[in-house]
Amino acid sequence: GQTKNGETIIISANLDSLGEGSNGAFYPGAINSATGVGILLETARLMKESQLMPYETVIFALWNANDQNQSGVQYYIDNPILALDKTKVIHLENIGKSTLEGLNVAPDPLTGTLIADLIVKYAKDDELMANLNSSRSALSIRFLNNKVPTIVFSDSVQTQNTYEDGIQGVDLGTVENASKVLLTYLKNEVFNNRSINYFRKSEIVLLAILSLFGIGIFVLGAVYKSNGNLKIGKFDIEEVYYSTFAMVIRKFYTSVMPYFLVVFMLTMLVNIDPNANMARVNGEIVSNVSFHLIVKNSVLYLRQLFNLEFYLSDQMVELVKVLIESSKLSIALITTSILISIVLGIVFGMIEAYRSKKTSIGSLGSLVFFSIPEILIVLAIMLGYTKLIALYPELNRSLAIKEFILPVLTLSIVPTVYISRITFIAIHEEMTKDYIKNEKAKGFSRSKIIFIELFPAVFYKVVDTMPALMTMLLSNMIVVEYLFNYKGILYFLVYLYNRQDVIRFVPLALLLGLIYVLFTGGFKFLAKCINPLKRKGDI
Repeated sequence: GQTKNGETIIISANLDSLGEGSNGAFYPGAINSATGVGILLETARLMKESQLMPYETVIFALWNANDQNQSGVQYYIDNPILALDKTKVIHLENIGKSTLEGLNVAPDPLTGTLIADLIVKYAKDDELMANLNSSRSALSIRFLNNKVPTIVFSDSVQTQNTYEDGIQGVDLGTVENASKVLLTYLKNEVFNNRSINYFRKSEIVLLAILSLFGIGIFVLGAVYKSNGNLKIGKFDIEEVYYSTFAMVIRKFYTSVMPYFLVVFMLTMLVNIDPNANMARVNGEIVSNVSFHLIVKNSVLYLRQLFNLEFYLSDQMVELVKVLIESSKLSIALITTSILISIVLGIVFGMIEAYRSKKTSIGSLGSLVFFSIPEILIVLAIMLGYTKLIALYPELNRSLAIKEFILPVLTLSIVPTVYISRITFIAIHEEMTKDYIKNEKAKGFSRSKIIFIELFPAVFYKVVDTMPALMTMLLSNMIVVEYLFNYKGILYFLVYLYNRQDVIRFVPLALLLGLIYVLFTGGFKFLAKCINPLKRKGDI
């Protein structure tokens, strides 16, 4: 291997079968396990012919005495060629019986899971049949006792040692599939040969043009800002900078390109395995994440967006239905929660301010409640509802309560407390101003000042804070929709992310962003409409 850190991978198989049986007959041992030897030798031949040096050192090992208490394996463990604490093992055993499941990739239970998961991902990317499996083998246990990550390749149905285990029982397609699974992993991880051959020529040309224009417009802007009077031949740098062509290009990169980048980032996000993990094994960081596969799958999805057939497919029709139905539910949930929060928050804040004659923030109780995580609130309400229906079973028959009222009330709690605090603080701030002092001097009661005279100021302040509240509301909706099984946008986003369903996830995420922009923009517009100072530009 090229690296100097001593990383080693052992590719192994069992050399011998049981040998002679009764009456002079022999166990052929084709599937158990001459096929493993064949795959090993073919892999070695291909690696040699490639003339590329692997980054990790590769050892090809054939173990003997497999049925004599794994004596060959144990001998190597006791007398390793290279340090075991830098070694991982891929063992080929019981391969060649055709099954629907395809190749089983079975890691040891402690250290090999992440490596096996990555092997399966590379295999599926190359449209090969491989599945993660939890079966154990005596070999992996022996290596595990020495903290060596071990992965065993085998069929889902083990072939026992029989006189019939000959070449006639071997399915060559199964053997070829297992061999390609191994080679795909070696190519990507041991040789680091992650080619970007999934790009078409037209796409490469387009990326080159975009990069060229992007660099050009950036350099032009930097030169103009450093020296606006510069002349390049007959051209004035200022004239070039403000030319129609340069302005169009600049507008494209500032207004259009960000949307493509957002889509690409969302696509990359959902292509990250929800079970992504990393661990330190024998001093080295091991992960089941492949950045190469994430980028590749993201590019393939973006290519699909420019395919007209995609928009005419039945899949798109189903997607539109999901978008419409889920957005209706989420908008209803957001709107109702906001209305409840505004009304109750302002009322509670005014009552709190009326009861408190202090000028400090006061009322520690609501602040403590505001700090409670949303998930605890949801669980508390679900537990309370469970206790309630135990006393009143007829409530459980009301779908409206379970499917809408409980999620709305739960989602409204934190915003209500937040608006109550804003109202309380706004009233105490306004109470120190001169116009309130004048009203007090006129004999206005405290209740009239708080509940009538200060209402416009409070309402302006609440509307001003609603864009920030929307961010809080959407983050809380993730918990509420998912735990209450409320089939809104955020429920489906979590569901689709766990399934890595890029086709549905990205449009739903963009729709959620559009809803967020519409609500926040609507509140900003409302703030200008109701506040005369904002209309005049004084604030």
